[in-house]
Amino acid sequence: MQRKSPRSLRPKRKLARIVVRPPTRPSNGAQSLNRMLGAESVLSRRSPIGKQFRTVVNWGNPTTFNCAHEVRVINNPLHVRHASNKLVALQIMQNAAVRVPEFVTAVPAKGMWLARTVLTGSCGDGIVVVREKDENKVVAPLYTKYIKKSDELRIHVAFGKAIFVQFKKRQSGAEQTADQKLIRNHDNGWVFCPRPLADAPNDSVAQALLAVAALQLDFGAVDIVINKDDGLPYVLEINTAPGIESPTLAEAYKTAFTQELVPNVRPLGG
Repeated sequence: MQRKSPRSLRPKRKLARIVVRPPTRPSNGAQSLNRMLGAESVLSRRSPIGKQFRTVVNWGNPTTFNCAHEVRVINNPLHVRHASNKLVALQIMQNAAVRVPEFVTAVPAKGMWLARTVLTGSCGDGIVVVREKDENKVVAPLYTKYIKKSDELRIHVAFGKAIFVQFKKRQSGAEQTADQKLIRNHDNGWVFCPRPLADAPNDSVAQALLAVAALQLDFGAVDIVINKDDGLPYVLEINTAPGIESPTLAEAYKTAFTQELVPNVRPLGG
């Protein structure tokens, strides 16, 4: 019979000091980040925050939490809530001089618009194309002017830097209706493909950084379209719980978060 080592001689277990808070829905991105941070991190939505934790990462989680001690909060829940509301986010970005599409809250009479019937939807949820000739236009809380685009891309920003860029490309063989060609989401046959940061069109990185700063976020995936007429980038929205399953994208997040958080985690009792 093997005798157990005295407790004093056993190696001490390293306590996690970072908690990653996923949204209420399943989040592969939050799970991926938690794995990247290794023993430094745990995945949890519990409140209050345990006393051993020194950093809280809200991965798309807009709910507030209780904490009796000082912690560093990455993406404040209030700011996540602002970013996830399409109307509020556009208003905040517009006020901060971010270039965004024209938007209105009343049914538009002329032109082509994208009605947002769901203000907090994702992956194109609740987007309906509204045309001037439509007799019975969709009633929605937000309408954004359709921009004829030459490109659509996503710039990932973390801690004040652009860390990765992806361009949307149509999957070969994907059949699309006229409306599906206008709304470039996964269900309509569009996917993100990695590209070098240097390929990001002129001013798009600056607009992405400005948008993240306007919403007071520490990180976010900024969706941008390039206007085919004037060549300028327009910020559509910021995703605070992006999917990061792509190996190259995951490595970019691992590098950014590890460099920012792990060396700066304060020792217990500090």
